[in-house]
Amino acid sequence: MEFVPTISEKEYKVCIGLLKLFKIDGKDVSELVTLGEIEIFHAIVFRKWNRVQILCPTQYGKKIADNVPVLTTLGWKKHGELQEGDFVLTIKEIQKR
Repeated sequence: MEFVPTISEKEYKVCIGLLKLFKIDGKDVSELVTLGEIEIFHAIVFRKWNRVQILCPTQYGKKIADNVPVLTTLGWKKHGELQEGDFVLTIKEIQKR
C-alpha cells in the first residue's frame, strides 16, 4: 500500500498499526481497507475535525461471525443459523426482522 500524501508517514503507520489489531475472515483489516478509509480512520483517531459523520445506505450491516449468539423471539440462535423472517431483539428490545 502506498503512502497517503495528506497524512504524515508517522500517523499513517500508527493508523495501520491500529487496524492490524482487527481481523475479518482471518485477514488483518489493514490489508482490506482503501486509502480513503484510512483517511477517515485517521480523521477519527487524530481528531482532525471536531465531528466526523459517516453516511451509509440503509441496512448497511456490520460483519459478525456466524457463531455469535443472537437473541430471537424464539430464544438464542447463532448468527449463521438466522433465517429470513426471524425476529431478533435489539438493545432497546425492539423486534426487528
